[in-house]
Amino acid sequence: MSGRCSALAVFMLAAAVAAHGALVSQDVMDLGIMASRAPTADAKEALYMMLIDAAPGTEEAAEAYWALSNLYLDGFSEPREADAVRVLEIFLKRCPESRWAGQAADRIEQLKGQAALPAPPTLD
Repeated sequence: MSGRCSALAVFMLAAAVAAHGALVSQDVMDLGIMASRAPTADAKEALYMMLIDAAPGTEEAAEAYWALSNLYLDGFSEPREADAVRVLEIFLKRCPESRWAGQAADRIEQLKGQAALPAPPTLD
């Protein structure tokens, strides 16, 4: 995570808590926006995790779980399927009623199915 991005996120969270005693919905939305616009995959990952920890059970946290699974599949130089499955399984335990739950279950099944497939033959 870039130092500037992480420092800004920590400052934003501290200011929100100082002003309101807790995060309010605008703070959570701002954190989600920061995460989606972060300059690196590592920064996005850290900010999505912050959002999940700061606002558990909210729709924004549910969206952050989904975005994090997308990031693990498409945002790094090598896809991180095991991390995507792990975060989606946690999501389903914490947010089983979310509008994303069906898609998360489908994605887990798909990713686990892909992992069971034999590796394609190499071309010599």
